[in-house]
Amino acid sequence: MCDEIKVTIGIIFSNGQANVIAKPEDKMPDTTTQNARRPLVSALFLDHPATVNESYFGHMRFAIGFSFWLFVAAAAALLHAVVPALCETTASRILNRLHAKITTRH
Repeated sequence: MCDEIKVTIGIIFSNGQANVIAKPEDKMPDTTTQNARRPLVSALFLDHPATVNESYFGHMRFAIGFSFWLFVAAAAALLHAVVPALCETTASRILNRLHAKITTRH
């Protein structure tokens, strides 16, 4: 049977860097739970951005901007599907621009 452990996860900003910490809500020592939870937090939030030389928030900003333009391209394609004379090349131009942006990124 597994015991349930409640953990509070927080982000501390220091010198422009974001550090994720995990603190148990029970009486266990902080270091034991923090070290046990660090790989999970790191795997979920920090490992991938580090592979592209970005902080968590820098990567979030890029991904949000990228998803915005994907949404605009999808809306243009949907509008084009309903009225073929509208947005004839909008979606493909946006996708080409996004492709160029992501392939020359790092």
